[in-house]
Amino acid sequence: MNSPDIFISIAAYREFDLPATLASLLSMADTPSRLRVCVYWQRAPEDSLGDLADSPQLEILDVPYQQSRGVCWARNRIQQQYRGERYFLQLDGHHRFAPGWDSALVTMLEGLRGSGVQRPVLTTYLPAFDPENDPAARSPEIWLLGADRFDDSGVVFMRPYIPVEPPEAPVPTRFWSAHFSFSDGAFVHDVPIDPNGYFHGEEIGTCVRAWTSGYDFFCPHRTLVWHEYSRKGRRCHWDDHSDWSARNEAALARYRALVGVDGVAPIDLDGYGLGTARSLADYEQFAGLCFADRYIAPETLAHAPPTLPDCLQDAGARSGGVLRATADTPRIPQRDPRWSEEQLEGEWVLYNEDTTRACYLNDSAALIWQLIDGERSTGEIRALLEGAYGEAVGIYEDLTLVLSQLRSQGAIRF
Repeated sequence: MNSPDIFISIAAYREFDLPATLASLLSMADTPSRLRVCVYWQRAPEDSLGDLADSPQLEILDVPYQQSRGVCWARNRIQQQYRGERYFLQLDGHHRFAPGWDSALVTMLEGLRGSGVQRPVLTTYLPAFDPENDPAARSPEIWLLGADRFDDSGVVFMRPYIPVEPPEAPVPTRFWSAHFSFSDGAFVHDVPIDPNGYFHGEEIGTCVRAWTSGYDFFCPHRTLVWHEYSRKGRRCHWDDHSDWSARNEAALARYRALVGVDGVAPIDLDGYGLGTARSLADYEQFAGLCFADRYIAPETLAHAPPTLPDCLQDAGARSGGVLRATADTPRIPQRDPRWSEEQLEGEWVLYNEDTTRACYLNDSAALIWQLIDGERSTGEIRALLEGAYGEAVGIYEDLTLVLSQLRSQGAIRF
């Protein structure tokens, strides 16, 4: 019997649909023996896989759900089990599969390689299914992957869209989905999931890291897998863990530091940073994004075909100046004059005289607020903080987080 050549990652947290997902994955494969399915199962004592637990294709990493640190941590732990398989598939724990999905994905990926794409990745927001009405409620359309908006924390939110005409070949996309990614196995080493991530920020952060490492993204032109989106009846990590908000904020600060949201100079993240094959500025031009301005180009929002990497050198001339800044442009935060500060019982409070909105500042945030004078750039503010506090841990992350939150409140602009 041949050795497995598809390494499959499934991070499952108290997932009631996991047994049905695994049953569909295995039964619908043309060659189940080629699959090595590694599940990081963060479960309650009563959770069970039944007879599936004895499947030779499954490797279950069993951990009490109380010990979980979130989905990115779980995905990273799975990747540590990688043994050099030819292909890598990352999934969630709630899917259904079409007959022959394994052969079809390999054929599609190798077809892209044969057309000259050196490092293709098949990825998208998969069409939806309803576990209470399956297979009747499976969406019959092809779903492609686009952008929706920057949210208040600076994360690029993605959304699926249905093309006017069904595509006849994989469709280039600017973005990457965490719940469906099929690539060469080398992706595991080239773009390991950052275990310090939490939830929001994982997709766009990993997307930029993969693209700058030389990977190109394509949405499948056939529906081979479905995904369940509703979370109906599902326990999530944040439902059970009181520290989820702190984990989320730390992860978001890390993401903003990676890509330079709001103009703070990007930094390397200890093995989970950007690649070296292409630059962050290259990605922004390719994707029609500007992280510093939280700007998405109209072409990107309209799902116009992206400029392919082999044409990247001409992208600036064709864009017509659509991007308003680059990662190298100094960013200068300016206070909104409607906001004032006041010290009450030893605490700094910002308040908006027009809307009566208010927010409290801790010591770090109060100092950063004082340094925002409309003339200093974010880099100069960072230099002042480092000059005062040396290489203290967290200075850069604090600055990124505070600027993002002040901007979200409307207290500053760039």
